[in-house]
Amino acid sequence: MANIRDQCSWVHMREGELATKKSKDLVRMAVAKARLLEPLYKRKVKINKAALVIGGGLSGMVSALELANQEFDVHLIEREGELGGNLRRIHYLFNGEDPQKELKSLIEKVKGNDKIHLFTSAKIESVEGFFGNFKTRLTVNGERLTEIEHGVIIVATGAKEYKPKEYLYGQDERIITQLELEEKLSTPHSVFRTPQSVVMIQCVGS
Repeated sequence: MANIRDQCSWVHMREGELATKKSKDLVRMAVAKARLLEPLYKRKVKINKAALVIGGGLSGMVSALELANQEFDVHLIEREGELGGNLRRIHYLFNGEDPQKELKSLIEKVKGNDKIHLFTSAKIESVEGFFGNFKTRLTVNGERLTEIEHGVIIVATGAKEYKPKEYLYGQDERIITQLELEEKLSTPHSVFRTPQSVVMIQCVGS
């Protein structure tokens, strides 16, 4: 295709002679390219219907369960030794529900589902293949090498809490992050349960 309108008529509307010359060049190039084109043929490829989910936090576990409930085999990979991700550090919700209770229930569902193959303390060494047919090699507990064949990959690796360099964080024990505050509030007899005053600085580091 030679795009005469966008690349000539509009951008060179006041340079008719030069625009015409450029248009001819574009047409010549398009024709020369067309002479070398080869037809595309449809090809049937066998698809591996198993899925690889990277990350055993809330998103990863929910994704794995949704796929497993549709009768797909799922390989769930978690870098840490236990499931939960950042949800393990959340103890309170605004509506009063207990997130740790929900987390425990979710983990039990994952471990009890025959369609979900769980790998904890696992590290991905390599991924190769193409859409519908992938091979992923893992080390588990730093030793055993496992190869998994699957057709799709869901990346649910979550996020890390920002550890600031500002405001004396790391230098004064009273200066903590939001998640650290929540963990201290959930600890019985913690001095942080009855603070006299609290200052929250939002969007630090952004």
